[in-house]
Amino acid sequence: MKVGLTFAPPLSFALHRFATAAVFLFPALLLLRRRIPRDSRTIGLLLVYCTIYVLQVLTIQIGLVDESSGISAVLTFTQPIFVFCLATLFLQENVTKVKVLGVISGFSGVVILTMPNVSSFTLGSALVLVLGGFFWATGIVFFKKFLSHVDPSVAVSSQLSLGTVLLGILGLITGSLVLPPQMTYLWITLISAIGSLVVGTIIWIFLLEREDATTLSGSSFIIPVLALIFGWLLLGESTTVDSMAGSGLVLLGIVLVNARSAGH
Repeated sequence: MKVGLTFAPPLSFALHRFATAAVFLFPALLLLRRRIPRDSRTIGLLLVYCTIYVLQVLTIQIGLVDESSGISAVLTFTQPIFVFCLATLFLQENVTKVKVLGVISGFSGVVILTMPNVSSFTLGSALVLVLGGFFWATGIVFFKKFLSHVDPSVAVSSQLSLGTVLLGILGLITGSLVLPPQMTYLWITLISAIGSLVVGTIIWIFLLEREDATTLSGSSFIIPVLALIFGWLLLGESTTVDSMAGSGLVLLGIVLVNARSAGH
């Protein structure tokens, strides 16, 4: 996303990703048409969920434009903390000291992992990224509470199709849509659309239907650790004592937030 935003503004990049992903999933949606909800309540809830998802993607991409990748990761991964609070209020998920410690440990690990890469801090973009983390958490809890019965492929197809329409309307109103001609941008759009919005989101929703929201969101702390590993393997980035310590805290946090589920 960070590279893609060097070619196109957030709204255009988000629309291109959503539209590409929606087209890719359209054949699957036709095959699954019998599972598409027909009742007005579920359709209305899907529309609300899609709106939250669009806001999540837009705010994170807007924040990424002016902020370093390091601080962006820290601020976006306030999401498990928001999920922990919202799930306690609206899903009545079991709150334990072990889970609280796990969330704190995981977030501390993310901070340690990413802070060495922080070169600047802009209050405006920082607040937008935290807002993105909040929308992400809100979407997780909303789906868990109201839409867990919807097939993951149908849910993702719906949110991408409706998201494309919402972003297209917003783009026409603001007149801010552009289409970069570079082939690099095309590849970035394809990878981030199919790999993240399609495959990643379907897996995420599939797991969300079967796991506690707090447990799943806490497990997502593994993402910065994987980024560190792939940066070392593919980009030749060096590891430090700080990065190893941060990784250890993240892994400890994941173990702790999953402790109750593992016990069952």
